Amino acid sequence: KPTPTPNGNNPNSQQNQPAKPSKHSDLTELPPAYQQGQKRALERLNKVLDNSKSNSNDEDAKKIKAIQTNINSIKGNAFEQLIGVYLAYKYPDQQIIPQYCLVVEEKWCKEAKAMVGYCGMRADFRVGDTIYEIKWGANGSTFSINECVDKHLNAINNLKEKFKYKVLTCVQNTHAKARPMTPFLEEIQRELADDLGAIELFTQLTQALQNIATVKNAELLKHYQNAFYSIFEQTLNKQKQEIKEYIKEIIESLALHSLDNLVGSTELLEFLTDNNLQKVPDTFLGNAMIEGELRQVHVMLPDYLAENADLDDNLTENEDLNENAGQDDNAAPAPAPRPTPAIKPAHHHATSEAATVVQPEDAATEQADPQLTMQLPRQPLSQPWPLSQTIITQLARPPLAKNMQLQSKRANKWNLAPHMSSSSS
Repeated sequence: KPTPTPNGNNPNSQQNQPAKPSKHSDLTELPPAYQQGQKRALERLNKVLDNSKSNSNDEDAKKIKAIQTNINSIKGNAFEQLIGVYLAYKYPDQQIIPQYCLVVEEKWCKEAKAMVGYCGMRADFRVGDTIYEIKWGANGSTFSINECVDKHLNAINNLKEKFKYKVLTCVQNTHAKARPMTPFLEEIQRELADDLGAIELFTQLTQALQNIATVKNAELLKHYQNAFYSIFEQTLNKQKQEIKEYIKEIIESLALHSLDNLVGSTELLEFLTDNNLQKVPDTFLGNAMIEGELRQVHVMLPDYLAENADLDDNLTENEDLNENAGQDDNAAPAPAPRPTPAIKPAHHHATSEAATVVQPEDAATEQADPQLTMQLPRQPLSQPWPLSQTIITQLARPPLAKNMQLQSKRANKWNLAPHMSSSSS
């Protein structure tokens, strides 16, 4: 088992980590208006969270409890954590900023009768000059995905800096009017073209998430959500040249236990405990650039609820897969996953002077709807990558002997399941 280094010395930590945890706890370091804003956000949030732990009639508390137990929210959060690990692996020498606030401004507050600092509209990650938004990608969520993308692009276009914008999905959205988005399995074929081992690994993880979400195993999804978040956190204490090796080693070790929890074994939980992979992400935190300095902040409760307002409108996992499997007459047959580059680099299409939307290569474009902020694909993308049935078929199997697990790890290519806002769409 790999042994994480909890207190490693990373000279590049300032270039490879979000704001220090202490930043959000010491409100006195913030400008006065943002001190006021954070104080109000924390007071309301703490009250609602306390009520959510009881049988309170607080409507917001009920909404939070419903969000945290919704399978669409859980599967989206797990996939988001997987992307965090991918970005840490792909860019070990760059700053990976999760939950990046696109809107940071002072607003007049009638109740406080003063200007109050506001930090909101979180995108899932910022890496350099690219903003990443992570979505599950189901056709049934196309409207909410489009709405989120449009809001993000409008906010980005109001920023002084110029950013590229990229949407990564777990399954392939085939809706004709969907905004440009890239299935993660296509992303890794292109971006990790010279790293076939990593392509195979991340493919297994993605397919496993799809399968586990199909059988609605929320408990297992949460275990992998926490594991991948913990892995991302631990990379912040690593030398940049150690990050890739650490990620590969810990995930390959995790693969050996990928079936344990499904057949009632406790070995998976023991492995997670032994390797400090049980840290739970804080869904109410964000990172905001305030007066030129990156700060960790709490988001406003209304923003959190708005990010998750469409959960009940989403299709169930089985409906997601069934709908996405319905192939358009003009769509090309779905390619089988393979550890070789299958697509060309994506084109970059500018939508304004500030925002650039990264589109998949096969998203041919036509004249854009004037109400949209980017061009739309002429035809739907091909249907989703075929899902392996390994986990589903092995649900009823007895536990495998450990030596058989070790011997068949590569031969069978097991599928294992592995930050956090509106990734459930």
